[in-house]
Amino acid sequence: MRVFISHQRGDSEIAKETSEILASFGIDSYLDIIDDSFVNIEDVASKIQSEMDKCTQVLVIISEANRNSFWVPWEVGVATAKNLPLATLSVEGASPHEFLEKWPWLRTVRDFEIFVFAIRETERQIEAAARRGLFGSGRRTESQVFYKILRDNLQ
Repeated sequence: MRVFISHQRGDSEIAKETSEILASFGIDSYLDIIDDSFVNIEDVASKIQSEMDKCTQVLVIISEANRNSFWVPWEVGVATAKNLPLATLSVEGASPHEFLEKWPWLRTVRDFEIFVFAIRETERQIEAAARRGLFGSGRRTESQVFYKILRDNLQ
């Protein structure tokens, strides 16, 4: 289990706090904080794609700071192409951009706890089903299970 935390640079502190909270639940995360060693945009994009390949979910930090972000929508597109389960985390009452409204939206601390539960329960269900030979553990199946668990419990 590893969560890719997508955020705008202005939300780095919130993203770090989110990473720390995930760690307190025993869940690893990756913050897309790109250092100055990257010379061009292709290197940055390659690094992000490589790190996303190591992740099982994506959590997008939503704030007023990222309204004009280039990278956040790009990362959402990459996550979608990779069929990674995605959710948004609203900070300071910000609403998700229109293009993010189709994914589960976390608004409260309780919602965040449900997100963590959905990650763990998805892994448990996928492993149990694979042991019984019901289906493979492809990302499409994992995404479907994750969304069902998360949406059912956010209601």
